[in-house]
Amino acid sequence: MSESLEQIIKETGADRTTVELLLKFTGGDIEAVRKIFQAMPKDYIVFKIRFMGHKTHNYGSMLFVMNINNKEIEEIEIVLSSDQKASEIDTNLKYEDFKEAIIQFSQKSETNFEMIERLKENIKSTEFKNILSKSVTYDGNVNANDIKIALSEMFFKVLTEPSAAIKLDTERIDVLRFAKKGKLELKEEKKEKPEEIKTKEEEKEKVEKREGVEIRSISLVLLKIEPVLSPVKGVPITDLSIGDEIMVRITDEREIGDYLAGLLGGKEGENRIPVKAIVKKVEKSPDTENIMLMVEFGPGIAGRCFVPEGIKVLTPISEELAEMNKFSSLFSFNPIWIIIILIILFILFVIITTLTK
Repeated sequence: MSESLEQIIKETGADRTTVELLLKFTGGDIEAVRKIFQAMPKDYIVFKIRFMGHKTHNYGSMLFVMNINNKEIEEIEIVLSSDQKASEIDTNLKYEDFKEAIIQFSQKSETNFEMIERLKENIKSTEFKNILSKSVTYDGNVNANDIKIALSEMFFKVLTEPSAAIKLDTERIDVLRFAKKGKLELKEEKKEKPEEIKTKEEEKEKVEKREGVEIRSISLVLLKIEPVLSPVKGVPITDLSIGDEIMVRITDEREIGDYLAGLLGGKEGENRIPVKAIVKKVEKSPDTENIMLMVEFGPGIAGRCFVPEGIKVLTPISEELAEMNKFSSLFSFNPIWIIIILIILFILFVIITTLTK
């Protein structure tokens, strides 16, 4: 078990606490945890670029990461040098390795920090972000040619390089790879004292515990759902608060959706049945009159749907009240019940009278 646990940590970049939380959620099923991580949405796109400016003798590599959902650039790393080797970092490397190669080259060689800052400013500019937004779709497809043209114009503007040779590759990554492995620390050569090592280990343990709690705010898997409607006994969707329990069906038809529906008790045979979920967000869409409803099933397992504003949804409490009302209605005042009770009493009277004779 411990070997498999370490393997998942290595594969995903997740901390131990997160993996242990998911193991608890899945009942110790290592393969189930692996499926959950594999199904994580890859909402970040990494641009890995190397360029050569033979006219100006500017050579370099750069990396920037864009969030596909909001089209914001959330990380930039650049190395720029007169050393041609700065442009020879392999763009086929994984995100983490490409970034580390840039950092390591920057540490060992002289770089033009003033020009690097100017390049970063241009990458963060509204003009360049607009080009990226048009060149990258929400499903992660990239129009590389338009981006290369924009980069060429940027190199001419900042470096006065008229004909830079550009190599561009992209990679999709999930939030764990971006947040965990993406934040590399500069390596120091000096040896650490035992007390410093102990302090760092304690700090690391605190961070992992905190990340274990924060994992509930990260949607490792976002499932398609639909709330169970109850026009009479239900609660208006706009009256729901964060932390409320509601009844939903998992309608996600992907393999991970089918698996988690079964795991959560939301499946009988081929039918999807209602399960409880915790409300995490109820938000009106700025573009439509619909409400965006997000719920949580377990650590990192969320569900989302868009529904009309006026609906009422079934909650465990309203479901129980409905059952109680149904039960109490059977015994509410009804002439038929009075007749039945009188008949039973008459039969009992006859039987008792007969036995006492």
